Amino acid sequence: VDPLVKQRLAAAGGPQSSAADKEKAILSMSVLDVACGSGHFLLAAARRLAERLAEIRAGDEAVSSALYREALRDVVSNCIYGVDLNPMALELAKIALWIETLVPGQPLGFLDSHFVCGNSILGIARLKQLDGGIQAEAFEVVGNDDAAVAKALKAENAAALKDLKKNPHAVSLFTQPDNSLAEKRAAIEAMPTSTIAEIEAKTAAWESFYAEARSNRLAQAADLYTAAFLMEKKRLGQGSVAPEPPSVVPTTANLRALLGGEALNAPSSAMLDAASATCREANVLHWPLVFPTVFGRGGFDVILTNPPWDRIKVQAKEFFATRYPDISEAQNASKRNKLIAQLEHGSIAEQKLFADFMSERTSAFVHAEGGHYPLTGIGDVNLYALFSELVLQILAPDGRAGLVVPTGICTDNSTKDFFAEIVSKKRLEYIYDFENKLPLFPSVHRMYKFALLSIGNSEHPDLAFFMTHPRQL
Repeated sequence: VDPLVKQRLAAAGGPQSSAADKEKAILSMSVLDVACGSGHFLLAAARRLAERLAEIRAGDEAVSSALYREALRDVVSNCIYGVDLNPMALELAKIALWIETLVPGQPLGFLDSHFVCGNSILGIARLKQLDGGIQAEAFEVVGNDDAAVAKALKAENAAALKDLKKNPHAVSLFTQPDNSLAEKRAAIEAMPTSTIAEIEAKTAAWESFYAEARSNRLAQAADLYTAAFLMEKKRLGQGSVAPEPPSVVPTTANLRALLGGEALNAPSSAMLDAASATCREANVLHWPLVFPTVFGRGGFDVILTNPPWDRIKVQAKEFFATRYPDISEAQNASKRNKLIAQLEHGSIAEQKLFADFMSERTSAFVHAEGGHYPLTGIGDVNLYALFSELVLQILAPDGRAGLVVPTGICTDNSTKDFFAEIVSKKRLEYIYDFENKLPLFPSVHRMYKFALLSIGNSEHPDLAFFMTHPRQL
């Protein structure tokens, strides 16, 4: 955060710039945690920015506690963004920020537009990702998919992809950012929040905007793309829930028709509704549509995160060991698969368990060749690697990011392309590697290695390995 503040203040005119210019330079910054939990990183970043803002406002005077708290309130309202899959975690993050920014005589700040519940790695990170159509991996048979249906959809998609290659601009011409959406978002950001009535008005405006951001043409296209990976490929009459005919599973032909305004292969209302419902159920997040003003400026200025460190490919025996031991202890894989299939038609709890296990569809999304994660969607993927690549995709060109990740980010075979990318493009600021010998974290194995990774722009990155305590920095 500090180097970027220094850079922004210098760009605002340096020592000769006015206090208003310096204030604008700080309040225009965007700070994000892509897996924010209860908001510890964001609160620390907000305090850091508020200290600098309060100093600017105070001029030659001492910074009072009231001035600092006002600065913190403004920073949180303008600069701080959080995304998490857990809605309760988001509420805790907002509560922590509300407590810290409480100003006598003023209502709690409006944070709903900056804190969004969603799956950070499942959805569109940049609109240009729609240009290439839907990858073939979306139509591989997963779980109880009907092989014949999947084969037919795959053939239809392949033909559409072939046609798209002959005319690559057929889609890209229509996947430009929606400026009207960014303007509406900017207008909401500018709405006052000094009274309860103003907060209520801003809440209503945000809810209207968010509904539009999730239902306009680009949102429909992003949903069609993502839902192609997530939807079951079954015939009418199959499945435990009211199933859809194969025609509501979208292909590149439907995506192209929607974006190009073509009547032939245009998605039906049933297809659009099914795609939307699938994406809502999976908490899909399309970044440029939810945060259009940020992406209109090139992306987030600062990203701070400690993403999940979990494998995305679910192993049946491990998954069901504590959740459903009868499946984990089955005599063989064939018996285990039958028991898993029965869950789909069981109780509500069993159906939920089945859906959680069937995250193989998410695996197809991240592994798709030429898809969203070309650098890390390789082999037995760990979530931290996908989050690291996501950070690279949504970070502004001159932005900075700080991540806490396993040291495998620079040593594992599956992440070598990612590390080569940030080194060759001079995006690596530093990597500080630690061993847990002491241990720093008692609940983590003493042999485990993790690192502090910073992405920015640097000709001469800092490297340090085999440290055992932060003081060794």
